[in-house]
Amino acid sequence: MREKVLIIGAANMDFTMQVRSMPAAGETAIEESRFHYAAGGNGAAAAMAILRLGGDPVYVAKVGADVHGHRLLRLYAEAGMDITHVAVDGHNPTGMRVIMKEDNGDSRVVVYPGANANLLSSDAERAVADAGPGAVFLQTELPADVLIGTARMAEARGIPLFLDSAGVSADFPFASLPNLEILFIDDKDTLALTGIMPIGSDSCLKAAVELEKRVKAHHYLIKLNGRGIFAYDGRYCHMILASGLRAGESKPICDEACAAILLEYRRNGGDVQGACRFGLSLNTLLAKNNQDAAYFPTEEEVRAFSEKH
Repeated sequence: MREKVLIIGAANMDFTMQVRSMPAAGETAIEESRFHYAAGGNGAAAAMAILRLGGDPVYVAKVGADVHGHRLLRLYAEAGMDITHVAVDGHNPTGMRVIMKEDNGDSRVVVYPGANANLLSSDAERAVADAGPGAVFLQTELPADVLIGTARMAEARGIPLFLDSAGVSADFPFASLPNLEILFIDDKDTLALTGIMPIGSDSCLKAAVELEKRVKAHHYLIKLNGRGIFAYDGRYCHMILASGLRAGESKPICDEACAAILLEYRRNGGDVQGACRFGLSLNTLLAKNNQDAAYFPTEEEVRAFSEKH
């Protein structure tokens, strides 16, 4: 039976442009490099990953009644995703993320939340009641009241909660959330919340202990910018390192990898280290094939790579 996961997150259209260098204030730059549109949003990426890895995602989001919103809905439907709970906002545009990449490797990102900011707690709570998922995956890119209301409803129904805190603000009301099963947090957000930059085992442990004071969770997974994951459960800690990468192939741990960890954790009975190895293997395969935007490994390919490395 496929694992049903309800994902609540942003639905964006990403507009990516490659430039030689950023123009100065008042300057107009004419570029011959490429630009493209692509489906984006942390929630959408997680839902697509769960679908491709054999899970049963139910996606909760809001798009605008515009060309980008219609395109996203079509892409989701063609992929086979359950979009029953992707609402259309007739008053606000589809969220957009503008990504400017310079030839020297620097990048800048501007996000316009659009319809994402108008996702309501009632939208998400209705989805929890209708779908009856085995797990709920929340993203802090959405309004806090939506996350808190949904989390409390899921807790009342005995549904485990997973939270990806990417880009979380320092004043996010973590104390209002019920117990999480897993908190995903990257090194920069860990620094912002705890004042400690997790680099080695000692600093990771100190940071995890500080996180435990702010967020109630069974497992804290600190993402170390592509190097691996530090896992802490309040008593024990483990450093799970990425493997199989060559020089220059490093990739920050992506939304898809977090979704893979969640799915594998549910499948393997709660073995967090095994789940992290599965997610890191997916992340490595995506890094090795980053020139192919359409590439996504099968569950069997991820398992084979994980066993080999």
